[in-house]
Amino acid sequence: MKRDAITGRWLREDPKQRLMRRVSKQTNGCWNWTGRTNIGGYGWIRLNGQVIAHRAAFSLFVSEIPRGKYVLHHCDNRRCVNPDHLFLGDAKSNMLDAKAKGRTWKPKGSLHPMAKLNEASVRAIRALSADGKTQSEIARLFGLVPSTISVVVSRKHWSHVR
Repeated sequence: MKRDAITGRWLREDPKQRLMRRVSKQTNGCWNWTGRTNIGGYGWIRLNGQVIAHRAAFSLFVSEIPRGKYVLHHCDNRRCVNPDHLFLGDAKSNMLDAKAKGRTWKPKGSLHPMAKLNEASVRAIRALSADGKTQSEIARLFGLVPSTISVVVSRKHWSHVR
């Protein structure tokens, strides 16, 4: 906002101008957000009730966003607010778009940050179970609870390990 030079009152800035002050136009066509971002890396601005910059840009330059709709990026650039790079979708199309762009990889097995086992210990657990050890006995050996052993033996978890 700016002050009127004569009256000293605050003047409301045009929302499009306010948004564009925080944009850097790139040679690839993206309008990169240079202002504040949220934890997910998306631009953040409070503008007409909108707080995500690409959603604000879509509503300012294209059309109002219907309730329950998502604003997706053709360019897959979270900072981009170029209306030509944005399109509407629902939750399902958002997930399909993310999958098509390779952003839904989930680490399996020992690559998962919460993994308490590795592939070798999974094979050992299954071998011990096949040899007749109870799940409670195996759980004590590995310092786990029997329910963890159960999902490993039944292949509900770690199904990729043979």
